[in-house]
Amino acid sequence: MSNKTGISKIDKTNALQILGLNEKYSNAELIQSYRIMADDVLEQLRSADHRTIHELADQLYECSASFLVLNADTGHEQAEPQPLAIFTDASVKQNIDRATFAIVAKNIPFNFDIPVKILKKYNIRFEPESSEEMCILTGEIVNYSVDAAEIMAIIAAVDILQYLTRVSKQKMVIYTDSLSAKKILGNKRLSPGFKTFSELRKIFLGTNRTNNLDVVIKKVDAHSGIEMNEIADTFAKKRLD
Repeated sequence: MSNKTGISKIDKTNALQILGLNEKYSNAELIQSYRIMADDVLEQLRSADHRTIHELADQLYECSASFLVLNADTGHEQAEPQPLAIFTDASVKQNIDRATFAIVAKNIPFNFDIPVKILKKYNIRFEPESSEEMCILTGEIVNYSVDAAEIMAIIAAVDILQYLTRVSKQKMVIYTDSLSAKKILGNKRLSPGFKTFSELRKIFLGTNRTNNLDVVIKKVDAHSGIEMNEIADTFAKKRLD
């Protein structure tokens, strides 16, 4: 069956072939495949002549229709998306009224937009050492204490990366070498000794609940040779200097 443009109607099988996906594609894989294909067609359109524009328009229609078909297919069994691995660290110095932190993230399946207000909120800077495999961000906040800075690094990571995981449906696994931050944000109950951090805990839990985020915090040993943790430590200190 064809529509009035002469393009065959696309079913699920056609859509999978067009976008190069298997039956257990994840939401992140679907979006990434569509973006790559659509970007390629749009790039060709920039220099296309009148004759080839029609062919490229058909290709754009096919990949867009395929995306819509698969995106609407709620019955298929999705592959579990790879968790977003995030390492955070903070740096403070006595008698300095600012603290800095670094966020190092891996397994980012596609580019995503971060609102300018979020970037300004944490004075975020994209470090040039970032690559396709690893994203390195640094930020700057008021220096209340080392524990508060470590907690704010995690809160900032969630606040920023939620704009990815709300689409990719990935779990965030956040690694920190701060045992206090892990207990304050990760434990089911806040112990009496940490009551001064109750407001920060409310912010963290509120963001997760409001946006239906799946966030796990894990403790790692500091300076134990874990590459991403060492990178976070280096860039947090570098931003403060």
